[in-house]
Amino acid sequence: MMKTDIALETLKYIADGMNPYSRRTLRKEDIFHEPEVLEAVKVCIHLVAKNLSEKSYLRSQDKVLINIVNGKARNHGLPWSNADTKKLINDYTGGRPVSRLSREFGRSKGSIISHLELNGVPIR
Repeated sequence: MMKTDIALETLKYIADGMNPYSRRTLRKEDIFHEPEVLEAVKVCIHLVAKNLSEKSYLRSQDKVLINIVNGKARNHGLPWSNADTKKLINDYTGGRPVSRLSREFGRSKGSIISHLELNGVPIR
């Protein structure tokens, strides 16, 4: 069974008029390009996000889903693990660009730079 965050992210691409696999604009003949189908997908996304946001306690995976629905980076607002911090520092000092690190860690470019600075890493 597909994980909920992947399913929701797939639906988000479709709702935005994009093929979730190729990341290209849907063709006019694609069933997902039909206005009723797009609207149904948007309603489903909204209902899932509303249901999650009404919980009194959100698990990290719930926060990830809400971030995806709201068009934010997957891990926006979530704490950094020690392992991820070490990997980020090693990857950055090894020459990996911020844009790639942003995608790999599911964080915004600003978050990557801020976290590096917070950990005493000079920004190039």
